[in-house]
Amino acid sequence: IVSDLDKDDRLTNVVHEQLLRRLIGWVEVPFSTVYGKGKVDGWLRIHRPLFFTGYSIPDRPSYLKVLIAFDPPMVPPRIQPPRRAESVENDRTLAQCQAWSKACSAVHDSRRYTALVTDINGKTVLACRFLAPVLPPPSVPQPGTNPRHSVDVAVRLVSQIPFVTDPALFPGSTDLWTTNEKFLSLGCGDEEEHAVLLCCWLLSLQIPSCLVLGFALPEGSKAAYVFINLPDGLYLVNPCDGSVYGSTDAMCPLVSVGTVITSKNVYDLTDEKFPLTTRQFFPRIYCFFWTGLEGIGKKRSEVP
Repeated sequence: IVSDLDKDDRLTNVVHEQLLRRLIGWVEVPFSTVYGKGKVDGWLRIHRPLFFTGYSIPDRPSYLKVLIAFDPPMVPPRIQPPRRAESVENDRTLAQCQAWSKACSAVHDSRRYTALVTDINGKTVLACRFLAPVLPPPSVPQPGTNPRHSVDVAVRLVSQIPFVTDPALFPGSTDLWTTNEKFLSLGCGDEEEHAVLLCCWLLSLQIPSCLVLGFALPEGSKAAYVFINLPDGLYLVNPCDGSVYGSTDAMCPLVSVGTVITSKNVYDLTDEKFPLTTRQFFPRIYCFFWTGLEGIGKKRSEVP
């Protein structure tokens, strides 16, 4: 910003100016997102400071169009599937998860399909076991006639918990899921921990919600959002930064969805038409319903 300085009467035909640098916002793009995807091309939401000096805060969020790539191009890494670890699930469930993952990857091998996750003890467990009603703090009001206010308060509280990636929190690990109790005792966590805690709070408030895993900007393939069904509409929430997007918001950074997790089941989104430019897929997400079925993919169900 160029700002004028006080004039000096002793000098004529001279303009006195100074260059000011003021922080009005920032965006963060993890290196892993650019390296794994090859490039980042899209709109990123600008994070703002808590207050501006000499500026007014706009009502609507601001976005920045970015194109980030390597020159010369770098070959995206090939991620090897992890070795089979010890599990708390029985053999029948493990076999069904493997068949489900194989069937999904045959349709879209680039999407994130997650049924089994690794807990803090290094054992695999069904992702839906992490979702259960948990009473939120007293500061979160009951839904009543305005459930959106309850959601906004809960999202605000969860987004204030510090964000720390799993490799930094647990050296030598890649992706661990911790329980809500462990997450709050540590006082930090990554995308999954924030999303699971928010989803559990909303379930306790009788607000229909589920966990959505996919690819987003700038998080990359680690994106974890919370899908909320309210009387006034359908919303996607990024619990890490507190952003709330409507189902028809073209600025929603979620590029693709692979897995939808509820408290009772795990679903996959194999729609050939995704990603949709109109973002109209949320009212009806048709997925393969795999738990309890002998034939993977032979029956379809609908996520409420």
